[in-house]
Amino acid sequence: MENILLCINMMVLSVQDIMYKSLNVIILVILTITAVIYTAFNFNFSLPEIIAGICFVGALFGVSITFKCIGIGDVIVTFIVILIKGTVFAVFSFTMATLLLGIVNFIRLVKKEISVKSEIPFVPYLGICAMVTALCM
Repeated sequence: MENILLCINMMVLSVQDIMYKSLNVIILVILTITAVIYTAFNFNFSLPEIIAGICFVGALFGVSITFKCIGIGDVIVTFIVILIKGTVFAVFSFTMATLLLGIVNFIRLVKKEISVKSEIPFVPYLGICAMVTALCM
């Protein structure tokens, strides 16, 4: 059930991020509430995992505000993944998404398809890596 919820959330957010290069606040709120409700009924996290998840989201939020290299929407989507699948899963998916984004966009940069200043949607990469990780774990 959690994999289906994760896939639906990631597909909706990926399409929106690709089309508009931003995430609709109303959709983010709805998906976050859905994830919170799911977590409330299927709570299976330990205290250290909860603390680690809060620290990870807090660090991402700090990076988002300080360096502006990741959007607030991406931080919220990562929080949704933490609520649905857990901290270890989210950190692994986030790391793999960052690597995939780097490789793909380095190739696009070399081919001159994008510039250094281009805004690149991150949620599709996070969605792909989260779904692949869900299939492998």
